[in-house]
Amino acid sequence: MTMEQVRLLDDLPRVTADFNGTPARPVVSQIEFSALVMHDITIGLGYQQTDELLFAELPESRWSLVASREISDGIALSVEVFRDRDYASTDFATGLTGSGESSIGVVLQVAAEF
Repeated sequence: MTMEQVRLLDDLPRVTADFNGTPARPVVSQIEFSALVMHDITIGLGYQQTDELLFAELPESRWSLVASREISDGIALSVEVFRDRDYASTDFATGLTGSGESSIGVVLQVAAEF
């Protein structure tokens, strides 16, 4: 299990980033659980949340499920399915407005270790 939280101690300059009309003070949090199953497959479940990061075009929250397996020496194949929820349509920041919508995505990745 991993848990992380990153936050700014001071407001960002309003010219750089604002959130709903005030200087942004972004926060990013993440928690992830992973386990090795069947001796060679790793599965993971994660949750990420952002606060006041609409200006960076990140979702407000994301759930993800990932499975990974080494397919050859130093080569791994991973598939991730995630569900994003955007900021509310009433939220605005530096030229952007939230949509209030959700989306589902899939990532297929081949990684080489060298």
